[in-house]
Amino acid sequence: MKSRILSFLLATLVGTASSQPSSPVIAFVTIEAHGYSIDKVHYESISQLVAGLKAMPKLDGIGLTRLPEAGEEKLSLTIKAIQSAGIAARIALVGNEVFYK
Repeated sequence: MKSRILSFLLATLVGTASSQPSSPVIAFVTIEAHGYSIDKVHYESISQLVAGLKAMPKLDGIGLTRLPEAGEEKLSLTIKAIQSAGIAARIALVGNEVFYK
């Protein structure tokens, strides 16, 4: 009887430990004047960036940081390309924008 209870408790603990949520997978993309980078890997074009994102494990989110020398238009083209590529991850803008009076 004790062994059955111990087996049940052990199975419950193992099941609980394996059902813990894993940390989210997030790719931080930097939009540069001449390309893009993710964790020190440089991509020359938007198509290379999308291919690099698709090659990653299932992403829970994408954080976009636009450097000042990269224009606003490049930011919106990047967001549209990621969405049209079918990557089902939340996209967030990271960093502070500069506002002028």
